[in-house]
Amino acid sequence: MDTQDVMRLTAESGDEEARSLLASFYRWLLQDNEVAAASVRLVQTENQPGRMAGSLDTVLAVTDQVGTYGSLIISYLTWRSAGRESSSNRLNVTIERDGEKIRIENLTDEQVRNYIERWGEGEGGEV
Repeated sequence: MDTQDVMRLTAESGDEEARSLLASFYRWLLQDNEVAAASVRLVQTENQPGRMAGSLDTVLAVTDQVGTYGSLIISYLTWRSAGRESSSNRLNVTIERDGEKIRIENLTDEQVRNYIERWGEGEGGEV
């Protein structure tokens, strides 16, 4: 796999409620047949001295296939629209491709889809 073509979706949590949301999202991804080609794992970082929050959990989903990448994003949007998140408590969700990152948790579904579509056409840029 050429690391330049690696695409990743990362969702992070810091407090207990967000950690519960993250675990829900992780289980959701594991059950989604459309993302089977992605490497999906839950990474837990223990409490570190000097950090205000306790541990930091991250769902890391990595793929080098554009179709699977789109499926990862659609899976997140579907999970979010199914009421798993509230506007007051959302995961910190970042997507990355070729070193370009964008946080998507506060974007509408349409904004995310438009951005991914442009990304697929090689246009990147800000939303």
